[in-house]
Amino acid sequence: MEDLERKLQKHSRIKLEILQINDEFIKFSIENTRLSLANSLRRIFIAEVPTIAIDWVQVEVNTTPLCDEFIAHRIGLIPLASDQVVDRMRYTRDCQCDDFCSECAVELTLNHKCTDEKTHSATTAAMVSKDSRVVPACGIHKKMVEEYGEYEDILVAKMRKDQQLKLRCFARKGFGKEHAKWNPTASVSFEYDPDNALRHTDYPKPEEWPKSEYSRLTGNLRESPTVDVGGEPRKFWMGVESTGALKAENIVLSGLNVLKQKLTDLQTQLSIEESKIYLII
Repeated sequence: MEDLERKLQKHSRIKLEILQINDEFIKFSIENTRLSLANSLRRIFIAEVPTIAIDWVQVEVNTTPLCDEFIAHRIGLIPLASDQVVDRMRYTRDCQCDDFCSECAVELTLNHKCTDEKTHSATTAAMVSKDSRVVPACGIHKKMVEEYGEYEDILVAKMRKDQQLKLRCFARKGFGKEHAKWNPTASVSFEYDPDNALRHTDYPKPEEWPKSEYSRLTGNLRESPTVDVGGEPRKFWMGVESTGALKAENIVLSGLNVLKQKLTDLQTQLSIEESKIYLII
């Protein structure tokens, strides 16, 4: 949490306040910045923070009611714990290997067979990873049983007697812009102007709208009676919920690094173009 606050407050104008934080969720506010920057962060959290997800599936045996393609799709959307590995892993396109290697992929297998009359469920509990740090994300949160009283692995397929599912798959590094399975967020909430003083939203019946938890209005007021003509939002509240692939705090930190790199690349390219103009003149 301290790393996150330090990174955002390095710029003297920006003020960050952590409102709530745990492994699955982080809520924070940013002040003295623009809507464009806050929205850029929101988009980056969803689409450009790298994670690890299953990208290649070889089905060796499948006698379950579900077809191979259906199962491969379900397997691909299982979130994998990526915190300890994603920064060290290479993108497949940047790796020198021909197929898969330990630098760019992690192998997982699943082999489940029903041998009795009961209905069996093949779940993520049956998945075996060659890297103990990269496992189905639900497997690292079994402590939630103590907190919520229940816990379930992710279901892949159900089967009856003599049916079997055996497959081999490889997980690779990627980001949400390439495919939704690499999206580390379950949801990203974004709010500004809780009293609607800027009138960016037109409430048909303001009295029927729920009051924001950040509202400063008193009584039964749901909308600011005064309008801030020409005003701009300067404070934003964001909430990031993780799928479990990354800790919520790490999603934000990684997103900030991605944005910083984009701005650095833009600045470098503008400098190059500027030097070309001087040469032409």
